[in-house]
Amino acid sequence: MSRIHPKAAVITLHPYLPSEDDQLAGARDWGLPGLEEKPQISRDIFRDDVRKIRTTNWPSKLPNRDVLLRVYRDSKVSEDEVFFANPLCVGFSQKHAQSTIEDIHRGEALLYVHDMRREFRPGDDLAPLWKEHLRQLKNAQMRQYRT
Repeated sequence: MSRIHPKAAVITLHPYLPSEDDQLAGARDWGLPGLEEKPQISRDIFRDDVRKIRTTNWPSKLPNRDVLLRVYRDSKVSEDEVFFANPLCVGFSQKHAQSTIEDIHRGEALLYVHDMRREFRPGDDLAPLWKEHLRQLKNAQMRQYRT
């Protein structure tokens, strides 16, 4: 992550999630710099492609996300903000999402969920996030079941 601009975007490619283009467009709308010309080339984008991976141990399959989360595990960076396109992008299960949020908040950074248009700071009530996460997970599973 660039210390010049304290924003980062986590982009994860998976059938349950918005397309890469949609996630990048959301990050650009949110104000992540450098997405105007070559969006794949940025120190502030942490991209993992797990479209063909089946697991229940997601953290081990998301190495670029882990690079970012290690920053927050090891330091306090209260001016930082981390973008996710939707609640399901934060984690594929509530346990996975909770772990991601805890790591970000451990560093005192905030989490921004674009389709909710909400920031979540350390200590905030996460109930709206969990409600939307569950709804999106059920919808994604039903889409997969129907195809």
